[in-house]
Amino acid sequence: MQALERNQSDSALELFMEAERLGMSKDSLFYFLAETALSHSALDTAMAFNLSIPSPRAGPFRQSVLNQRYRLYAKSGLLRDASLLSDSLEAKPASRQDRKHELDVMLSTGYYGAGNYRAIGYPFSADLGAFRSQGAQFRHRARLLWPLGDSPNVPWSGGLEYDALKSYAQDSLDYRAGLRLKADHLFLDSLSLSLAADIGNVTGSGMVTAYKLESSYLSFSGSRVTMLQGGVEAERDNAWKSRFMGFWISFYQDRSLATGRGINFSLSASAILVDPIRDETTQRIMYVDDVTKTNPVHYRDAGFQDTLPGKGISTFVQYTSNTGLDTAGALSPQSLLTLLPTLGYSIPLPLAFSAEAGCHYVLTVYPEAYRWTEAPLPQSFAEASGDFQGLALNQSDGGRYAATLIRQNGGFQEHYGAEPERETSRLRIDNQLGLELSLRRRWAEWGAVALNGVAKRNWSTLAGIAPIWIPKWDMGAELKWSGSWNWI
Repeated sequence: MQALERNQSDSALELFMEAERLGMSKDSLFYFLAETALSHSALDTAMAFNLSIPSPRAGPFRQSVLNQRYRLYAKSGLLRDASLLSDSLEAKPASRQDRKHELDVMLSTGYYGAGNYRAIGYPFSADLGAFRSQGAQFRHRARLLWPLGDSPNVPWSGGLEYDALKSYAQDSLDYRAGLRLKADHLFLDSLSLSLAADIGNVTGSGMVTAYKLESSYLSFSGSRVTMLQGGVEAERDNAWKSRFMGFWISFYQDRSLATGRGINFSLSASAILVDPIRDETTQRIMYVDDVTKTNPVHYRDAGFQDTLPGKGISTFVQYTSNTGLDTAGALSPQSLLTLLPTLGYSIPLPLAFSAEAGCHYVLTVYPEAYRWTEAPLPQSFAEASGDFQGLALNQSDGGRYAATLIRQNGGFQEHYGAEPERETSRLRIDNQLGLELSLRRRWAEWGAVALNGVAKRNWSTLAGIAPIWIPKWDMGAELKWSGSWNWI
């Protein structure tokens, strides 16, 4: 056995054949596959192979399996499990483990498309913002950490991180860079805590700074891995005003660790506190005696004293130039609460590929009501139709009605809404169902490549009745590569 372990640079297959020649069990294949994965820092793969080996009752192979398991526990940060296992080892390992540098990189590129519910354009000329229905999107992230030293039983590391995102929907490019400080095994084995401060550029806001406090707990067993994460974050603009504050917490468990086949599920909740968006638009207002008449009398101002002429080729210009101005507003809350459960199933495929199918549901609640001014248009008219569109102050009931004027033979036709302008208020609750498919291939030295596809369908209490864009569906596909390396 010792001779075999000295030749770990050979391929796993050669080692397995040599093990068979020496009369060893087929479990030795898993041992050498785990050793090969461990040498390339593929800890999850090595853990799966090692935990697939029933622990021998006695003999040198038992010690080899347990020693390998101890090293895996220690490298994964499971110090409590490693400590318990060390009592079964004949050769006691050193009490302290070498701290290592960590490098994580992720690159993704894809193409996405979306469709929106119709946004109501009230009040007239409201700016609903730009939106692209389809386009390319990419993201790349990197993080480098190196050991800083140990306080009592707590190893510290620090480093740099970078994140850039090009969004297809807003045609924006956001990027950030910052510092991170991380403490492992804080109070409990496998419990980590990190602090981060970033600075970057956000489209539409300019320079921003962000501050994060995050924590995670990781646990391995023979058949599954469990992770619990949570954190708080705050972001400020270049004038040091708060852009948002928020928190999140999530639970994740993967039961495909040992064989590559099994379910994974998660449940996460988050909340974001953001100032609402307040929009105001200026409206032109005419003055008439009664919008229900076929030919209402027009006045010069809101005093309803001086009438405007009812005939002649200049009447359109006079009627549309003798108008007042007023503002109409809309309030769009941005603070929200989100609940997200997910469910997936993974299966192994030939040639080291694996596939996963999953689904998710998202419930998003905006605690503050949306408010906007709504003036129903004349029948059969749309926003921005006609030669003049604004409001008419109606003398008979004091209401303001949507008004549309169309030039005709030197004069004009006039049309008015059936109902007066009104203030509308309603809570927004969004629901989303999504399906995901993923095909992955992992290389021990070069990370993993995944081809991901997603399709989502959305429902909202404000769908089609508010002056905001609300997605109805979106779908897309992306190619993602990620890698992680550790070295002393």
